[in-house]
Amino acid sequence: MRSVRFILVITLFTVMNTLVSAQAPQKPAAKGDSKTGVLGHAADGRYRNDLFGLELKYPADWHVVDQETTAAVLDIGTDFLKGDNQRSNNELESSIKQEVVLFHLTRKPMGSIGNCVFMLAVQKQPSPKVLPKMVAEATKSLLVNSPNLKVARDTRTAMITGRQFAMIDFEMTVGEQKVIILYYVTVTKGYALSYSLTFADTADADRLALEDIARSITFDTK
Repeated sequence: MRSVRFILVITLFTVMNTLVSAQAPQKPAAKGDSKTGVLGHAADGRYRNDLFGLELKYPADWHVVDQETTAAVLDIGTDFLKGDNQRSNNELESSIKQEVVLFHLTRKPMGSIGNCVFMLAVQKQPSPKVLPKMVAEATKSLLVNSPNLKVARDTRTAMITGRQFAMIDFEMTVGEQKVIILYYVTVTKGYALSYSLTFADTADADRLALEDIARSITFDTK
């Protein structure tokens, strides 16, 4: 199912940021990492994507992760979410390959202990009739095969920034640490667009900082 794409990459980044991201090639984090075209542009605490008419603000001292490191983290982390169902595992790998990560932000450099993550990603949808809840439910149905992830709060919908979103809260245990992933998805211009907030369950300051970033998101009205 082509709509099953979005939480997969997000979850892998969560795992790798907290477990083995230090294995990925590291580059100095830039204060402003310029990206154009589909990826948008991040600089001086502001991310803008003209293609999707989206803008957000983030703390200027946080770290925008480059595309090379992003790809390396994916290569390291794919197996973590696999279960016993080979068909689901194949769909997982396919989803990861087709995901486009627009913006990957961490509070600390990659590989740091106690990190938190904001992730923005898109995937082209097979039909203009696809709804956010359909994407969320399809994603959930695939991920329940993973022994390392569970649903903490099930799918619901709400109007956010004037458009319909579906949300799911996920939870995983990494060593002795419980990690929370708050996943949001909407559909715009034929794409499912998702963002996630990932943090340790005891890291209240990280959660508040990530929620501030999410609240800053705006979409063009045209």
